[in-house]
Amino acid sequence: MHKITVVNQDVVETQNFDSADFESTEHATGKQQNISHGCCPKRKRKVICVTLLIAIVSVIVICILIPTVILNRNETRSITTETAATAATTETTTGTATTTETTAGTATTTGTTTGTATTTGTTTGTATTTGTTTGTATTTGIAPGAATTVTPDPISMAAVDRQVYGVCNTPAGADSVAASAGEWQCHYMVRESPDKACDGNVSTKYLSFGACYNGGKGPTCGMGTGFYLELSRGPTLVNGMKVCTANDFDQRDPIHVSLEGSNLPGRDLSLGSSWTLLYDGSSGLETDPGRKECGPLQLFNNTKEYRSYRFLVSAKRNISYSVQYSEVQLYSLRS
Repeated sequence: MHKITVVNQDVVETQNFDSADFESTEHATGKQQNISHGCCPKRKRKVICVTLLIAIVSVIVICILIPTVILNRNETRSITTETAATAATTETTTGTATTTETTAGTATTTGTTTGTATTTGTTTGTATTTGTTTGTATTTGIAPGAATTVTPDPISMAAVDRQVYGVCNTPAGADSVAASAGEWQCHYMVRESPDKACDGNVSTKYLSFGACYNGGKGPTCGMGTGFYLELSRGPTLVNGMKVCTANDFDQRDPIHVSLEGSNLPGRDLSLGSSWTLLYDGSSGLETDPGRKECGPLQLFNNTKEYRSYRFLVSAKRNISYSVQYSEVQLYSLRS
């Protein structure tokens, strides 16, 4: 019995020991769990704090960098835009620059110069570009070294004492045969007298029968007729002439004419020897210009001034009983 007690005591002690060990182990495990439960929240807090700190720093950095980048981009765009605008302005200015052209020669140029101007230098802003014309200029007027071809106004045919003398049956160089008003041979119509050929009015005319009469037709009718006068303006250089048609009957138009000049006094002008032949040729009316129209200017060489002039007709367009014309215009052309 005593042994059993001891064994039981050992068992109890063993159980007590095991219970104490279990309590000790359980207590240790509880401490570890408490320690573990106390450490984890602290680590999480640290991680969260670090993460928040990094996030805050990142936000601050981003807030600083983004405006800087935007500003840099805006500045870059601004510079690019200004450069493009400057380039465009430069190109536009180059295209519209005022060009000063140099035209070779001494001719007076009127009109538009054609050709491409060669520009030199760099155009800045609205600078004037100087260039040289490489095309061909269109010139109007007087060419270098050539006489002008512009027709001036005819000279005044006002006669001394308003006397214009009609002649008939008179060839160039011969004595003048006087004509008078009437409707027979060596007559002219009363209202169509010689002075009408010098009045500056193409609506009036000078009609002369010559060797014929009113109503009688022939190839020689009106041949050798004409007029002479002394200019009230005094000695005048004449080297051009126009003849103008009358209002009707183109067959009466003068086709071949002559012009003579004289400086002798009036009483000697009936003499053929008083006259110097200046022109003997076409009236310019071979091609009919129409009624009351002037033919082209007939030029001739003459360098001497004359006080008096005699005009004669030696051929007409077709068969008729007379010769007629509205005006004889004299021109003084100087080179």
